[in-house]
Amino acid sequence: MSFNLLAAARREMAERGFEPDLPEAAVDQARTLEAHTEPGLRDLTGLLWSSVDNDDSRDLDQIEWAERTAGGIRVLVGDLPTAPIEPGSCALITLYHVVEHLLDPAADLRAAARLLQPDGRLIVQVPDRDCWEAALLGERWTGLDVPRHLHVFRSSDVRRLLRTCGFEVVREKHFSLRDHPAGLATGLAP
Repeated sequence: MSFNLLAAARREMAERGFEPDLPEAAVDQARTLEAHTEPGLRDLTGLLWSSVDNDDSRDLDQIEWAERTAGGIRVLVGDLPTAPIEPGSCALITLYHVVEHLLDPAADLRAAARLLQPDGRLIVQVPDRDCWEAALLGERWTGLDVPRHLHVFRSSDVRRLLRTCGFEVVREKHFSLRDHPAGLATGLAP
């Protein structure tokens, strides 16, 4: 019988008080986001390109392809503090595994606050130094990722940073089925 990593990760999560599956409230929230449409918004999940974040990962083919599609997709390469985006014009800004790579996370978060609409949302995901994988794996924990990760955050650090930059934390989640099983496997068998 082969080792079932997903089952092991779910068992470990449950033993430590984590919820291995999305709660119904989160599923409902995702459905609401999927159903929300405004003029000019497009579902990009089926496109054959990934996000472009900063100029050292710039993929000109992806940018050119995106801008030439019907209706055009505006692709900006750079950073939030200098982005040519109208203040208060963004409904949602996502920073999935971005903040730990930034030289000055506070500057980017203050810029995000400036760019968001008054009722806009910011979603941040970073490795958590207080997670059970970090305790289990120690220096093999993939969240350390030196030298790419310039910052290693604990949940309390992220909360404090967000509040300092003008945000109110309305929800926290401490597990990702997308990231944790792979991170655990990499740390156990590098």
